[in-house]
Amino acid sequence: MNNCKRARVASLTIMCMAMLVPLNSSAQTDGVPPSGKKALGPCMRWSANNPSPDPMEMWAQGECAGMVAGIYFYGQLLPPDRRFCAPQGANQGQALRIVVKYLNDNPAITARDFRDLTAEALHKAWPCS
Repeated sequence: MNNCKRARVASLTIMCMAMLVPLNSSAQTDGVPPSGKKALGPCMRWSANNPSPDPMEMWAQGECAGMVAGIYFYGQLLPPDRRFCAPQGANQGQALRIVVKYLNDNPAITARDFRDLTAEALHKAWPCS
């Protein structure tokens, strides 16, 4: 592997790992990443193309969309137990709908970290062969 490719892989790996570190945002006043339960409402409204005029809700919707998009983008670089391979033609909107359905179908696990649940949902929907 040439140096350019090696640097690119290293950069992507670092960015992927950074997504798994707890986030600090004004919407997370307690410093804890959002749970699936906390993210579900804003994610549902965002996936239904129903953005909110409320700044805090808008922030939560953007946080949901951003986390799903980031995890979707780096799915093939995640650890094997979370790795997923989106099919040709898949998009971030489909990924978000998969996550929302997974959370709705599994309410008992929604207390967990939303990022982990997102990777888990996409891994189950789009396993790598």
